[in-house]
Amino acid sequence: MHNYFFELQNRIFYILIMFFLILFLSYFYKEALFYFLAKPVIITTSFESNTYFIYTHVTEVFLTYLKFSALTGLYLTIPFCFYQSWKFFLPGFYYSEQPLLNYALTFFILIWCCTNLLTYFCILPYIWFFFSEFSFFSSENLIPFFFEAKLNDYLNFVTQTFFSSFLIFEIFLLIFLLLIYSIKSNLKFIKKIRPYFYLITFLFACFITPPDIFSQLIVATPFIILYESILCYIFLKNEYQWLNVPLIK
Repeated sequence: MHNYFFELQNRIFYILIMFFLILFLSYFYKEALFYFLAKPVIITTSFESNTYFIYTHVTEVFLTYLKFSALTGLYLTIPFCFYQSWKFFLPGFYYSEQPLLNYALTFFILIWCCTNLLTYFCILPYIWFFFSEFSFFSSENLIPFFFEAKLNDYLNFVTQTFFSSFLIFEIFLLIFLLLIYSIKSNLKFIKKIRPYFYLITFLFACFITPPDIFSQLIVATPFIILYESILCYIFLKNEYQWLNVPLIK
C-alpha cells in the first residue's frame, strides 16, 4: 500500500511540474500566444486593421495575462494528467481489460487534438462572426452600435469555447466507450447508472448554456437520446438473437 501512495505522490508531482513549466513559458511568450489566440477572430471581422482590446482597470492587463498563462497551463496539462492516470491505473486491470483502456487513452488524445483544431479554425471564428454581425457599426442600421472588445471578456469567451467544445466531444467519447462495454455487459448495469448519467448531463448543460431551460434541453437531449439508444440496442440484442449473428461470415 505504501508503494501505491508513493507512486501517486510522484505522478501528482510530475503533473504539477508540467503545469508550472507551461505556465511560466506561457507568461514569457504571453503577447505572442495571445495574438495567436486572437488571430482567428481578428481575420473574420471587417475591421481587421483597427481591431483592438480595451481594459478598464490599471491592473487588468497584468491579471489577464496571468490568468491566461494559468488557463493555458491547465488546458495543456490535461493530456499529461490523463496519461499519468492511465499509467497509474493500468496495472490494476485484467489483461483482457487493458486494451480497452489503451484505446480509451488513444481516442482521448486524438479527440483532444481534433477538438483544438476544430475549435480554433472553425467554431471560434464562426461564433465570433455570427454575434459580431449584431454589434458592428453599419450605415444600414437605424441605431448604430459600436463594439469594443474588453481584454478580460475576450479571454473568458475563448476559454469557455475551448473548454465547452472539449467537454462535449469527451462526453461523446465516454458514451462511445460505454456502448462498446455494454455489448459485453447486461442491461441491469446500464439501467443502474442511468440516473447518474442524467444528472451529470444536465449539470453539464447548466454549466455551458445560459440559465434557461430551453438551452439546457437543447444540449442535454442529444446525449439522452444516444444513451437511450444504447439501452434499446442491448434490449433488442438480448431479446432477438439474430442481432448476434454477423452479417458477413
